[in-house]
Amino acid sequence: METGAVVPGAGVVVYTGKCRVRPAATWGREARVAATEVSASTFQVSVPFSVTGVQRGMSVEIEASPDPALLGRVFEVRFIPDMGDHLTARRLLCEEFT
Repeated sequence: METGAVVPGAGVVVYTGKCRVRPAATWGREARVAATEVSASTFQVSVPFSVTGVQRGMSVEIEASPDPALLGRVFEVRFIPDMGDHLTARRLLCEEFT
């Protein structure tokens, strides 16, 4: 039976540690899930340059933050920019559905 619910798999932890979260855009996109309208907000999540193995579709969960509004939020990695010679961080384009 299909319900339209998204159930995350066990997954693989690629990185645990500090990151930077900031809005990537002031707009969101809308979609329908199981007859309910949801909107997606876009964020940039920066992790250290040494982090590798991040793939599209993976989740980023905020477990600790000085900003209490970020605690417990989960973002889905939508785009990973190309690699480069002078990168200081991996800046992941992520979405959060609400």
